[in-house]
Amino acid sequence: MTLFKFYFYSLVILILFLFSYQFNLFRASSNDFYKNHQTDSEALVVGKLLHTSFENYFSDGGFIGYIKPDGAKFIDNAHMIDYQYDSFYNGGIGNLELEPYMQSAGFQGFFYTSIMKILELINVKNNFSKMFFMKLITVLLTSILLVMFIQFVLKEFGFLTSLITFLFFLFSQWLVVFSHNLYWMFFLLLSPFIIVLSFYRKNEEGKKINLFCCLFVFISILLKSLAGYEYISTILISIIVPLLYFTKKNNWGVKRFVVHSIAIGASGLIGFLVAIIFHVVQLKFYLSSWQAAISHIIFTIAKRTYGEPSKLPEVYRESLEGSLLTVFKFYSKSKIFDLSQLIGFNFQIRFFMILILLLFLSRFVLRKIRENDLNFLGERKNQLYALVYTTWFSMLAPISWYVLAKGHSYVHTSINHVLWYLPFLLFGFTLISFCINYKVSYYFSRRINSHPIST
Repeated sequence: MTLFKFYFYSLVILILFLFSYQFNLFRASSNDFYKNHQTDSEALVVGKLLHTSFENYFSDGGFIGYIKPDGAKFIDNAHMIDYQYDSFYNGGIGNLELEPYMQSAGFQGFFYTSIMKILELINVKNNFSKMFFMKLITVLLTSILLVMFIQFVLKEFGFLTSLITFLFFLFSQWLVVFSHNLYWMFFLLLSPFIIVLSFYRKNEEGKKINLFCCLFVFISILLKSLAGYEYISTILISIIVPLLYFTKKNNWGVKRFVVHSIAIGASGLIGFLVAIIFHVVQLKFYLSSWQAAISHIIFTIAKRTYGEPSKLPEVYRESLEGSLLTVFKFYSKSKIFDLSQLIGFNFQIRFFMILILLLFLSRFVLRKIRENDLNFLGERKNQLYALVYTTWFSMLAPISWYVLAKGHSYVHTSINHVLWYLPFLLFGFTLISFCINYKVSYYFSRRINSHPIST
């Protein structure tokens, strides 16, 4: 593929991602799910954006949160969420106070407040327009990262495999509903993994540790942690996954893999720890006590992981007492594709179905490698060998959160399905796509050979 075709192809899939994730154009998700998924979380950011238009950004510790009229109470949670959006679009009236959300440093507020200021400088005054552009920027950043992964697939496995992989991403409902959400900033979840993949794609031999890669990993995980600690174990494992791929592909050896993993992993871990320190300092200034700040961090960790149920509020006890088996059973049924709205009848593909397919295809590919079937392997024997092993290793990333943050996974059953994409399904879809590519190519080659052109 020429350089022009490469960039043209990348631009086309980027534009299609934008249409899918910004507008749900291809109906990968139901309209209701697309519009309303995680509006409760996003409303925390919306409340902060409105509050900063009246108050100094750091007036409430710099945290995001829900705004409300001074002294008022909401009827229910839905009323509170609606109030955030209505006030933002129509303009808040009177004295508005912020109920801070102190579970993280609230980087979302700083990021989107900055974007709003820039939009105002270029004469974008309408809040509907501001929201549109903030979501578009969020989708654009996520889409760019996914295009970078598609470029990796293109280089490693060819055009048709990359195209099929792209279609899997395009119609994945969890990517659609997460990619435009201002709270989740999905590009921050993907960026550490894509950074490592991109750096090592250009330095496959891995003879030296790339300090720039370590720096960017540190920054990306620092920013992700400042925006929330959700899925941090998954993200920290995801940055090791590309190293395994290039180890298997290029026969690095165990020592080189371990050295690079320690360097990259330590960079990410330091970013995470620096974010915690920043958060503790932020809490200290807001709560006026180091003890209160540290106690809040400990409480946040305990309620999401394996805290003592008897020492926590009743609302968290059931999640901490629930079994891991219950968690895994639930997330094994995740609806990865729901194309019912697109095709007009009920059509859903669940995670366990994809898992069974991947088990079958992995065995099939490994058998072809053992047989050295060049019709199947072409010149990609090492890549396919690496892909199979990396796919299954990458499954540890989402599993780590389901295990370590069992309480969080038990409670937040409307969001943690997306973990399967970080990055297990990215590689899993690539493996499926390569096998589809092979079957399609094999079918057409047989058709051509069975109908030779007479001369």
